[in-house]
Amino acid sequence: MKIPYLIVVAICSVFFGSCNDQPKYTEQVNSLDSLRIELDKNLAVFSSIDTAKIGRYTKTYSGNVSWIEQNIKDTVSNEYLNALKNYRGVNEPLLFIKENYSNLIKDAEFSKQQLSKLSSDMKNQAIDDEKAYEYYTVEKMEAKKIMEALTINHELTKQSIDTFDKYNSEIEKLINKYKSESSK
Repeated sequence: MKIPYLIVVAICSVFFGSCNDQPKYTEQVNSLDSLRIELDKNLAVFSSIDTAKIGRYTKTYSGNVSWIEQNIKDTVSNEYLNALKNYRGVNEPLLFIKENYSNLIKDAEFSKQQLSKLSSDMKNQAIDDEKAYEYYTVEKMEAKKIMEALTINHELTKQSIDTFDKYNSEIEKLINKYKSESSK
């Protein structure tokens, strides 16, 4: 009687014990997967930047500022001075994106891959606890830094394009005014 009772208790404890077993790292895996999706969304927004437009704008800006520096020696009106002051702020962010756009995209793609690989390794418990939490922390922080860089640079680029659009026509009016006055 004791042996069948022990067998039943052993079977029940194994059965109920396995029912309570939740997969290891579930919370971390869900966090990594959510982070990867969020990073993918940020990357899509950042990728919408029109790099051809940025190339045209930086070329136009460079030409206009160069012409102004070489040809306008007189005092300009407050209106043009204000336009020129605001106009001068657009070049640096546009040049930064022009030079670093592809690297930011590559960094984001690499981070997405790392998040996916780590998530898979954690799901499959192919990594020991100490390394899992270390890699989890590192990859999570890195992905957040990349998302912040994508967001900040997208916003700066958008603001610079808007500022260029707003002030470029005023700058070109100033240039055309001086060109017409000097030809008289």
